[in-house]
Amino acid sequence: PLAPLLVDGAIQRGTTLAVDGDAAISLALALAVGASRSGSWIGVVGVDGLGLAAAGELGIDLERVVLVADPGSAWSAAVAALIGAVDLVVVAPRTAVPARDARRLATRGRERGTVVVAVGGDVLHGAPCDVLSVRLKASD
Repeated sequence: PLAPLLVDGAIQRGTTLAVDGDAAISLALALAVGASRSGSWIGVVGVDGLGLAAAGELGIDLERVVLVADPGSAWSAAVAALIGAVDLVVVAPRTAVPARDARRLATRGRERGTVVVAVGGDVLHGAPCDVLSVRLKASD
């Protein structure tokens, strides 16, 4: 399901994705690994439950991560500031982002070549994006 989003094994620059499901944070981090391994900077905004040790074990270079743990009411401003400053931004707003702001952030990412990965399927409602959903199944 990821193949259409990948160009030469990487997410196309300027793409906005929403990841959803039981393992959404893990999927978002997995998507960031390739960028990190190629020397890119990764931004993370408002992602509750982010395990930096786990991110490092996945292969993300923690020395090239800009973390904004709790941007409060300045969520959109924090994301906008990182778009263009880093190559990939993982975001998790605590509430749905107004459609106007979501479209503006997606457009900014496309124009600046920054990949935006939103944790939560409908948090960027109104923004053009691909939605990836992951559900964990118990093994027998």
